[in-house]
Formats: sequence, structure tokens, C-alpha cells
Amino acid sequence: MPSARPQAYTIVGSQILLGPTPDSAYTMSLMYKARLPALQVAGTNWLLTGYPNAYLFACLCESAKFIADDGRLPVWEQSYQQAVNAINSTDWASGGTMRVRSDVALR
Repeated sequence: MPSARPQAYTIVGSQILLGPTPDSAYTMSLMYKARLPALQVAGTNWLLTGYPNAYLFACLCESAKFIADDGRLPVWEQSYQQAVNAINSTDWASGGTMRVRSDVALR
């Protein structure tokens, strides 16, 4: 396979494949949505730090399985949904339309 300045890319598993094979070192910028890291015993993550209410109200909703006929469940569910909506609107929708940006000019 000949090598030259890459003109295209694809993602296969956890690898980015460039085509044609690069003939030199090139700079690429990559923006992606990372998976939420698992919580550690004494740790935290961006979600827990930035949106503790999401965890709080999710736990309260789950506790309804163990608390008989608690009238506060609708309030907790509404608060949980508001927290999720805040996360979605702040982190994902505010970035605009997703597009690929590269220093490689496609022909």
C-alpha cells in the first residue's frame, strides 16, 4: 500500500486508521464523547462532582422498592428527570452540530 498524506480515516474498535498510510508525522485533533468512568471506593467522577443531584434523586427513586407506599416518589422522579435533562442540555446539546475537523484537505 503506498504511503502519502492521509486523505481519509475510519475508526475500527479503539483504533483510528488513516488512508493512505501516512508518509510523515501529521497533527490531528480529535474530540470525542468518553464513557463514564466507574466510581472507585473513595473516588468521584465529573458526573458526581458536577451533578450530585442526579445521583441523589436516582438513589431516592431506587429506594422506593424498599419503602412501602412513599408519597414522595413522584417528587423524586421529577427531580431526577430535571437533573438528567440539565446534564443532557449542558454537556451534549450545547456543543452544536458535531463535525470532523482535520488539517488534511479532502479533495
